[in-house]
Amino acid sequence: MTLDVELHLTDKTGEPAEENSFLYKEWLKIKKEQGGYFLLANNILQYLPLLKNSAAMNLYLYYTEVARNQGGFSWHSISRIAKELHTSERTINNWNNVLQKAGLILRVSGAKSSYVTQLLPLEDFLLNVDHLKINKVEDHLSDAKFKFQTSICVYIKYLNQDHKTIFTQKKYSTYALECCDIKKDSFSFNRYVVLEETFQGKPELFKEKKLKKDVLYWNDDNDKGNSLTFLCNLSKEDELGYEKALRLASQLTRKGLISEYKKIYKEKKITL
Repeated sequence: MTLDVELHLTDKTGEPAEENSFLYKEWLKIKKEQGGYFLLANNILQYLPLLKNSAAMNLYLYYTEVARNQGGFSWHSISRIAKELHTSERTINNWNNVLQKAGLILRVSGAKSSYVTQLLPLEDFLLNVDHLKINKVEDHLSDAKFKFQTSICVYIKYLNQDHKTIFTQKKYSTYALECCDIKKDSFSFNRYVVLEETFQGKPELFKEKKLKKDVLYWNDDNDKGNSLTFLCNLSKEDELGYEKALRLASQLTRKGLISEYKKIYKEKKITL
């Protein structure tokens, strides 16, 4: 009988028993209460191949420690960081370039010709901008080097619980940031932000008698293949059908997927 079995340090699968994570779990509770705990998203693993020939992750961890949580900003100078990490200013500059190419940070001009470092999101996400100024949001994306990719509009008609016909419109605009290594080797990926806007629907789009209920129709918006319009004619206020349409729209806002969708679902194409 081995020692770990006698002490019950592993479960039947050979993994450490859950109850023996007491110290780590208690430490997490304390850190969350006290603050100063940085949540590093699992998606950081996606970036590691971009940093394989560099020790720039040391600098990234430094930024996660000193950056303010609300905005992800760090005002520490290159000379200060070099002293803190016991390396040269040239090395810090090189690491900054690696992190910028990988899409992990943004370096922006600050006061007195200095630079401010800002952490960028590690995951794709959908941002509802109904209560935000869309122009401001687009400016922020442009400043962070996110480029417009695709747009999808979903026009929905349905009967609510009071048997009243409702028309609504959702628009999804996708912006992408290319994440690559400093040498621009073959491995790279895009980080996406999808903007969601809600508008008043257009009843005139549903005058076509051939629009069957609960069938999703699509229409080409232009020849570039980067935009698409969907008509969703629901027989009633169907939350499931509604969510499916919106989920499809957000999934298609990826480079190349719109053209693939149009190839597969030609039979549901309509002319508006």
